[in-house]
Amino acid sequence: MGPDENRSGIRVMVVDDDDAFLRAARRLLEALGHDVFVAQSVSEAIAIQEEHDPDVALVDWALQQETGEQVCAALREFQPPPGIIVVTGLDVDELVERSLHAGAVYYMGKPLQRDRMKVFIQRLYKLRVESSVPPPPINGQGEPPCWVGRDGIVQFADGGRASRLSASQRRCLEYLLRRRDSVVSAEEIRQRLGLSSPHAAENLIFKIRERLGPRRGCIETVRGEGFIIRSLSRH
Repeated sequence: MGPDENRSGIRVMVVDDDDAFLRAARRLLEALGHDVFVAQSVSEAIAIQEEHDPDVALVDWALQQETGEQVCAALREFQPPPGIIVVTGLDVDELVERSLHAGAVYYMGKPLQRDRMKVFIQRLYKLRVESSVPPPPINGQGEPPCWVGRDGIVQFADGGRASRLSASQRRCLEYLLRRRDSVVSAEEIRQRLGLSSPHAAENLIFKIRERLGPRRGCIETVRGEGFIIRSLSRH
């Protein structure tokens, strides 16, 4: 069995400022076949979630400069957010309630328990990807030609699939789909997604089209105006 056959396809981020714990967690998670990313602050966690869209986040509750609560709040801003497991060396009952209130689904003590963590990660991954269904049409719209599942993979109405999108690519495509049958300007995309670079929207569309492969034509360019995705009934 080759190395790729041992991969789970689940992306896990570990947020902790203890280097020794990060090394141990990485070894354990990689042994389980997961793709692992590590962050030591809220800003690093946000950057990783934006770029790699981890499915699950293990968040230390007692960071030295920041709090696990702040990390959870930042990660909950993503749609869909990662499944959060709070981990801590503290054994305080009050933290269980606080961590769950902050958005964590599970709570674990340190050191990590391999079998328990494996079950938690698989459950959270399943919850994140199982509701991969097209959004209902609104305001008289026709059916969308595609949609983005909770796993970030583009699904087409005819059953086809495209590559997984990054978080920013997904938000852009989802916005175009919500505004389907209407031309959306590059400036509107920039403002909606909070992009700063003058050509950020065009670059993002280019990357999305690369991920769509042969079906890239579902995002049409209207010269001098912007981009449009048409409902199936209007092709």
